[in-house]
Amino acid sequence: MRKYWWLIILFFLGLFLGPKLKQLDGFVVFALDKTTAQIPMWLGIIIILLIIVIFHILINFIQKSVGAVSQARAWSGSRKWKKARTLTISGMIAFTEGRWEKAEKHMQLAAKEGDTKLINYLIAAEAAQKVGDFEKRAFYLKKCKQVAPDKDFAIELTQARLQLESNQYEEAQSSLRHLLEMEPENNYVLTLYTITSDKLKNWDQVINTYHKIKKKNKELDVLYINAINNNLILLSQNSKNTQIEQIWKNLPAKIKKQPEPFNCYIQALINVNEQEKAEKLLKKQLKTSENLGAIKLFASIESKQPGKQLDLIESKMLLSNNKAEILEVLVDLSIKLKLWGKARQFIEQSLEIESTAVKQLKLAKVLKQLGELEQAKKIRDGLLEI
Repeated sequence: MRKYWWLIILFFLGLFLGPKLKQLDGFVVFALDKTTAQIPMWLGIIIILLIIVIFHILINFIQKSVGAVSQARAWSGSRKWKKARTLTISGMIAFTEGRWEKAEKHMQLAAKEGDTKLINYLIAAEAAQKVGDFEKRAFYLKKCKQVAPDKDFAIELTQARLQLESNQYEEAQSSLRHLLEMEPENNYVLTLYTITSDKLKNWDQVINTYHKIKKKNKELDVLYINAINNNLILLSQNSKNTQIEQIWKNLPAKIKKQPEPFNCYIQALINVNEQEKAEKLLKKQLKTSENLGAIKLFASIESKQPGKQLDLIESKMLLSNNKAEILEVLVDLSIKLKLWGKARQFIEQSLEIESTAVKQLKLAKVLKQLGELEQAKKIRDGLLEI
């Protein structure tokens, strides 16, 4: 609307100023080299005004042309960005649905056009891992470093996690060591390092790293206890009594109270011929605990008081929910001590719970020792018919 008002104003100005211009005396002279041109003053003014108008029109045209090009570029960029975003979303959906090849393809295409290249290549690496293509995984991780060289920690952490998931434990350990050099107190890296050390059966490393982790979970507790158990047995096999005692001494009280670490400690003591110490600790444990593993270990000890040893286990059996298992321990201990009457009693009780060929053979053996040869033969013949 403004343009029309300006045209109207200019029209009336022309009507008013036109006659006035013609009345102006004088000339305008143009000179170029040796050539000159002379025109009336009013015509010179009109030419100058026309030049100004034309120059203004040209400037507007150039500005609009540049704006149109910028808009075209922006539209093209926006279109590519939308396409990349669509591919990223579809790739993530495919990944969550387990369609690894589609996820990899879409993430790779999205990385070429979009501005989330690092995320795209990381997910593409994950997808390649899922189909077992480790070469492509390495390729995408390399691309990650190219597009985001300042995100080296995140990229290498992903690499270590993928190596661990693909059972490449040595490679994962190497990557995690490098990450720990960058961030020694990173809880997640320490957790992965503990898991990797467990896979490599590096029990000392599991124990050392576990203590550095601030936020622990049940899975880590299991790995820690497993490492303690294996370390104790390993040391006992090498007759390293002092180190066994040192490990046990340094354990938290709540760990010592758990059946599995306690049993491994006792087994380690037995292995290094610390029978009396093991027996003493087991008696104390069995007064307050129904630890089946401890009962079996107690039965394996060469006690100086075998009668009391048998009586203690029998007393545990009477109050236990694991009656069948403890009866089997009593049977074996009675046979070992050549207490044939007791052995027969325990076998018959055990057979009432469940009859097996192994138990029947043990009964036949005991009956033979008791002089009941005919009954023993009958049992063996019955087993042969089966």
